[in-house]
Amino acid sequence: TAFVLLLIGPRLKLLHETASPRFIAVAAVVTCAAVLPRGTLSFASARDEAMAALMPSFRTASALIAVAGFAAAGFAAWRLLRHGRLGTSGWSAIFIWVIGSALTAILVDPEPWIDVWHLHRDAGAALGAGVTPYDGRTIPNAMDWFPEGSVFEGYVYPPVVLYTYALSDLVLGDSRWVALVAGAVICIAARKLTRDQTSEALALLLVMTPGWPAMVQLSWTEPLCIALLAVAVSTVNRVGRHTLFGVLMASKQYLLMWAIPATVSWFNRRKTGLMITGLSCLVTYALGLVYGPSEYFEWVFVFHLTAPDATFGSGIPGLARMLFDQPVSIPGWLSLGLGVTVGTFMAATKPRTDGSMLLAGAAMLYVVFLTGSQAFPNYWYFILGAAALAVMTLRSEALESQADNPDTATAGQVSMTPADQRRR
Repeated sequence: TAFVLLLIGPRLKLLHETASPRFIAVAAVVTCAAVLPRGTLSFASARDEAMAALMPSFRTASALIAVAGFAAAGFAAWRLLRHGRLGTSGWSAIFIWVIGSALTAILVDPEPWIDVWHLHRDAGAALGAGVTPYDGRTIPNAMDWFPEGSVFEGYVYPPVVLYTYALSDLVLGDSRWVALVAGAVICIAARKLTRDQTSEALALLLVMTPGWPAMVQLSWTEPLCIALLAVAVSTVNRVGRHTLFGVLMASKQYLLMWAIPATVSWFNRRKTGLMITGLSCLVTYALGLVYGPSEYFEWVFVFHLTAPDATFGSGIPGLARMLFDQPVSIPGWLSLGLGVTVGTFMAATKPRTDGSMLLAGAAMLYVVFLTGSQAFPNYWYFILGAAALAVMTLRSEALESQADNPDTATAGQVSMTPADQRRR
């Protein structure tokens, strides 16, 4: 689905009158229909005998979320195609499913098996005790491609996540409440971005992403990233927008790669905005230095750069290993090089707008994770969300450009006669 969005993004920008909201809305429903019945919650807890008793409630909750998600997506798509807009009823159905599925995921699995949730809990306890979360920790590493008995001795997330997810665990008792709030923010920002039927179809695809319940259940931090991006692109003030872009790039280590398409897109026409983005990113990362530069650098950067290849990554190497039971490895430098090449080319050859920059960044991450071993569902969730927001931004920019140049036809950019202008 992300790949389709990356393909139609430029088409929506250049020929937006020919874009089909029916196609996008149907894609959203088909995506839900194909993925939701497979299970919306992670059942990996079954490998822990102590959690086996939760399996019936897991399966029931997954079935309920799947049925409700498919119904909400179907109703919203019908409302959109029948009446031209989602309207209050369509958005209400979407919002109820997003919040309801997140709440169900939190309540049905009070203590997830995944190490991510335990890392947030331990970091929250460290904040409460007034000690550094980046050193002296002993959280078991649940990733089976690490040596047996491996542990996390420090928090592996940047300060943006520390002061949201970990702090939420300390104050509210669970880090996942941040994701629930992020879901509400995504819905509100997406509705603000919609300008017509096609952009509302894209918003439907964004907020009805089937991976959403698992993102919440496993305490993955990509919902926060999507919320930051959605708020950034819906912010009119340029200083605020670039500040949020900087915070976004500092929220996950792999998002630092977005500095490349941002520099290519903004260097010649928006140097001040580029400087604000870079400064915001640096200041946000610098907040972690108060806990000890060496420990902070080791667990936030070195740990990720030296991690071994994943045995079940959801990219080409992981798929080949699953199908042929043979170890397949693509060098990290090659994956990174391919992604950077694609992102730089797209940013340099497309119109230098925010939408084009975001689309180039999404395409870059798509290539890097498709060919790399460290690809997981949370990364694909972010790429899909980023691609949808990028195309929504392109759509908004195209409509604004059309409004600013009423004497230009949209599809072929053909000048109109005065009589045509009067009729329009």
